[in-house]
Amino acid sequence: MADVTFVTYDGLPLGDPDDQLTLDILSESGLDCATTDWFSGAQAFKESKITVLRSCWNYHMHLPRFRNFLEEVAAYSHLLNPLAMVQDNLKKTYLCELARSGLPVCPTAVVEKREELSPELLRSRLALLFEEGLVGAGMFIVKPAVGLATWGVKKVDLDGADGGAALKTMLAHIQYLREQSPDGDVLLQPYLPQVEKERERALVFIDGEYSHAVSKSAFQHLAVAGQAGESPLQAEPAEIDLARRVLATLPSPPLYARVDLVPASAPGGALLLELELTEPSLFLSMKEGSAERFARAIQKRLHGLRG
Repeated sequence: MADVTFVTYDGLPLGDPDDQLTLDILSESGLDCATTDWFSGAQAFKESKITVLRSCWNYHMHLPRFRNFLEEVAAYSHLLNPLAMVQDNLKKTYLCELARSGLPVCPTAVVEKREELSPELLRSRLALLFEEGLVGAGMFIVKPAVGLATWGVKKVDLDGADGGAALKTMLAHIQYLREQSPDGDVLLQPYLPQVEKERERALVFIDGEYSHAVSKSAFQHLAVAGQAGESPLQAEPAEIDLARRVLATLPSPPLYARVDLVPASAPGGALLLELELTEPSLFLSMKEGSAERFARAIQKRLHGLRG
């Protein structure tokens, strides 16, 4: 029986090398550790005491199967992060809930798959973003509600020379995402130039506590930790405070979380881009002691199971 199993996918059969830093520490402490492709099925995790979701980076293309996998594994093993927490986090419409709670979130409108797609529908959703103080903004991001990295992300300029053609481009891309994504819902967001000028800031939390941060390049391609232009970052106190407020909306401290922010136009402000609770890179190699911190957090959870 494995003490700890990290979940991966067939593109990384040995897992992200960044995660291996923690697995090595756990193995050296005498624990039986493994890394297993989730496509192997829940039975492959039946004998694992703790199952930690890590580099399962194709889940967005197999969403119903992945949701079933999570439920089955949670019945066999202690799933981390917990089932309910992960299920609610798979779809980025959670951003709308966080915005309604009063947190500063990148303005987000949703076009649901069940809705009849039309220029009028699209204009009504874009109008919701205008109402949030974005009058005059003409560049928008269209992305799948369930996705990772840059899959399905498209930037569209409605203020260009031919706004009508741009609107048709946006409609065509939404239809494409409806056909390609198992979920089919689509998010509309304003393009935030600071994403490229000042870069995203990814704040990593381990066992509910702030650990470290990295700066991420815009529109990153899918890659193992540290190979998509990331660099260590000293997060601002206001950013750490916002990230803590975001995590405070959860029912319990997660084993790990990554809070992705972008500087806002107001001095010292920031906007939430994503709360990652399922499969984020944690950039353990970029902060001394963070792999050990992650290992201790897993060991604590394992000791809790033993009572």
